Amino acid sequence: MTLFSRHLSPEMAEEIWRRRDEFAEGGRPRPVSLPVTVLFLDLRGYTSTSEKLTPIELMDWINEFMGVMADEIMRHGGMVDDYFGDGIKAGFGVPFVHPDGPAADARRAVESRGTWRLGWTA
Repeated sequence: MTLFSRHLSPEMAEEIWRRRDEFAEGGRPRPVSLPVTVLFLDLRGYTSTSEKLTPIELMDWINEFMGVMADEIMRHGGMVDDYFGDGIKAGFGVPFVHPDGPAADARRAVESRGTWRLGWTA
């Protein structure tokens, strides 16, 4: 639970723990085939903006963006899968099929992007 709760929303970590026998086999994740919505986020204008900032300002800007977006993704039922440079990769509908189905996962992925209105151009 400690490991999961550092990377997932508390609700998702609890769901994985509650359904751990369904999720894991022999202490490892069980292979499954799921319909998944994958969201890739990337900061538009990153290079031109980064050239105008000091390294500390740039890292503060990136960390703020990553933190807010990761929170929004988790709030909408997604799971951050990877951080890369100025981008984020997240999955919706993993590790379990949500009761409301894949179309709702796609809507939640798009809705999680609403934070972009906070002044970032992404």
